[in-house]
Amino acid sequence: MFNINIITLLFLMNLGCLMTILLFSFYKKLYKPKDKRINLYILSRLLEMAGITFIIIFFNNLENHWISIAMTAFFIGVSTESYCYIENQSCKTYSHLKFLIPLSILSIISAFVLAYNLNLKLAFNSLFISSLFLYVFYVLNVLKKASKVQAIIGWISLIASIAHICLSIYLLKHQPSVDDLAINKIQITTSILWVIYELIFPMIFLLLIKEETVEKLEQINKTKNNFFSTIGDDIKPPITQMIKFSDELINLPEINEDPRLSRFVDAMKESSIRGSKLLENLLEWAKTQTGTLRFNAINFLINPIIEENIELHKKQCFEKNIKIINNIHANISLIADQNMINTVIRNILSNAVKFTRFNGSIEINATKRNRTFILKIKDNGIGMTKKQASSIFEINNNIIRNGTNNEKGTGLGLILCKEFIDLHNGNIQVISEKDKGTTFVISIPQIKKIEKEINKTRLSEYSK
Repeated sequence: MFNINIITLLFLMNLGCLMTILLFSFYKKLYKPKDKRINLYILSRLLEMAGITFIIIFFNNLENHWISIAMTAFFIGVSTESYCYIENQSCKTYSHLKFLIPLSILSIISAFVLAYNLNLKLAFNSLFISSLFLYVFYVLNVLKKASKVQAIIGWISLIASIAHICLSIYLLKHQPSVDDLAINKIQITTSILWVIYELIFPMIFLLLIKEETVEKLEQINKTKNNFFSTIGDDIKPPITQMIKFSDELINLPEINEDPRLSRFVDAMKESSIRGSKLLENLLEWAKTQTGTLRFNAINFLINPIIEENIELHKKQCFEKNIKIINNIHANISLIADQNMINTVIRNILSNAVKFTRFNGSIEINATKRNRTFILKIKDNGIGMTKKQASSIFEINNNIIRNGTNNEKGTGLGLILCKEFIDLHNGNIQVISEKDKGTTFVISIPQIKKIEKEINKTRLSEYSK
């Protein structure tokens, strides 16, 4: 086992450094990470590679000053690499440098002071490296609660530290020659550990970065959830109160007698209702993005929900003289989440009213075919181009337009509709032609175990 040429092991260590440099350079180009430790890691491996190269070149003359330079470069490289393992990407204190920089300075001093005493030079270098690995173990496994990847790095570092302590003791006690050192079991074992270290640790470091990134994203999601919760709790009540206050003002004789004040109060109420709808859509959409929306599938009649939403849009329809025709049979039911379907119908009907011309019409139909519930909402409004129709469900490419009575909107409502129908494993399709109208076709599969199947699908999506 120990009849291994130490030069071969040094070449393998250099190969590991080269592979790491290439791997991390490709990783940087492909993913463009913001973590500065990637650049530090590449620099550390370049320094280690330079040190190992000089040791190989001057191996037969280890008392040369170039070896002291090589050992200094190698130690600084290992020190920089250790910093990458223990410094969290979100930490800006650089507190570990208070230990690593003085240790590196001591290593440089010892390498040159002991330049012509080979065994003392190698022994002290091993002790300094051992101190590095012990510090890594202390920070990751003792100072704080370690994750799985951090624990692996910590325990491997402890094993490497013990190996270097043993090597230091051997060098100080036996004072071996260069030839003896090249075949010594402790030296060979330590070199084998270094080969493993150079080849495997880059993969573990990438896992550490991934683990920290996931942890950071989870924290961001938690903050985002708290933010949306605050919006719902603190902003919605004042808007609701404003709508109620507007209703009370409209009923006052003083307001009705003054056309200017009456128009002002109407505008205030419309703005409040629009803000309330936007806030409701925003909160519902946020829940779909974070996986906190509860899905509760039940069997219910669709007609009462349609009638409720027609009543909700009665004022806008009256202003534009739009006729809504409900052709749905009273007994048609479906299995779905009632609240989500209500939101979908409200938003699509609102969209239809918004883009239907004065004296226009909206037609609503529903059927069941092959265990699928199909809902169609058709208007004879201004329609859309193919480009507009293809982007209405995309949050990044959504084109926002004013309605036929200059009604405002955000486009979030239709995006929310798509999210909700997707959660039902259904399909939402838009058929539109410019100046001829638009038809939304919603298809929802009807199976007895729909809630169980959908919750299972959602769980797998949010666990990725």
